Amino acid sequence: MELTRWNGRLITVTVVTTTLLMTAVLFLRPPFGLVPAGAGGPDGTSRAPETPPSLVVVPGDGQIRVSWPEDGGSPYHVDASPEGGGAPTPCRPVAASPPLVSTCLLTGLINGAGYLVSVYRGTGGTASLPVRTRRAVPRPALLASADTTVWLDPSNYGALGASDGRQPVLGSSVAVIRDQSAHGRMAVQAEPTRRPVLDQLGRLSALRFDGGDSLLLDARGFPNRTSTVVVVAAQDDPRPDLSCFRHIVAWGVQKLGQARILHKGCNSAFAFAETFGTWQQQVPRLMWPTGQPAVISAVFAGDGTMARIDETESYRWNAPPDTRRTVGPGDLAAIGAAPWDLQAGWKGRIGELMVFARVLTTAEIKSVEDYLTTKWQVTGKPDA
Repeated sequence: MELTRWNGRLITVTVVTTTLLMTAVLFLRPPFGLVPAGAGGPDGTSRAPETPPSLVVVPGDGQIRVSWPEDGGSPYHVDASPEGGGAPTPCRPVAASPPLVSTCLLTGLINGAGYLVSVYRGTGGTASLPVRTRRAVPRPALLASADTTVWLDPSNYGALGASDGRQPVLGSSVAVIRDQSAHGRMAVQAEPTRRPVLDQLGRLSALRFDGGDSLLLDARGFPNRTSTVVVVAAQDDPRPDLSCFRHIVAWGVQKLGQARILHKGCNSAFAFAETFGTWQQQVPRLMWPTGQPAVISAVFAGDGTMARIDETESYRWNAPPDTRRTVGPGDLAAIGAAPWDLQAGWKGRIGELMVFARVLTTAEIKSVEDYLTTKWQVTGKPDA
């Protein structure tokens, strides 16, 4: 996968494998835009801006870091209010800020919850207009670690691109989505008829797959031994018991034990974490809910797999020795399908998906599940 020089606006993505050559163009807004400060007073004299000329908001684990350039005026006040209402949290100054930059830290926040960060001048806690506001969502520290192979989040509009280089709108197709992990991969679809559509899952934007849609990534660098997948998705197939495989994510090859797959089973409403040719050996007890968001976790260990639905374990499978194999050297990974079978696609919406390059601890899995449950307002319980 090759990227042009990042310029904040236009990225050319070229994926070259033995089976695929595709180019997608993605129009991206800079993550932190500049708002012009006041040019001066009525008499032409200069004055301090009412809001910072630039603002950097960085979500972290239970916290949000806010930075802005100093301008010589009276101090800015910064706080964060929960989107659903509630008392604002004041921002605590950080002493070790770079020269001419002010930084403060909002702490004690809930991962997955949305906060409106406000910056304004004022005295005694009273804001002067205008107030500059940014939305931010704290998240587990694990997502920023090197263990995160892929992190796709279509609720981040800046990560999405259409075929004409613009950002898609609700109801339009999505040609490319930028991976939010440190690897910065691109999931792309060159064929217009196979592109997912931008839809909603609850109050956030998600990708809708119709059973024949998919997004493809260069599989180099994907974990080939142990891994963990966590996703929030809604299955919209009205009769999952009558349809065959519907894949959320898959990589590897069509050989026994040489793939990593999260899917709905063939003629089954159950969720499976399998390694190719092994799903019929597994005995899940929880079905994939229909028409509502659910958080699914799949663990691929050296000796078997495990699947959870909405923080409840569905099954553990102890793999026979002949299936305990590393992932085969496939060229592609697929979202919403399998790279060896693009017709066995997901029918529903995918909100957020992460692939980790190791078996996460129970506490780590729960931290990611709690983040997704809060963010995507998952309230249902799996069907037994």
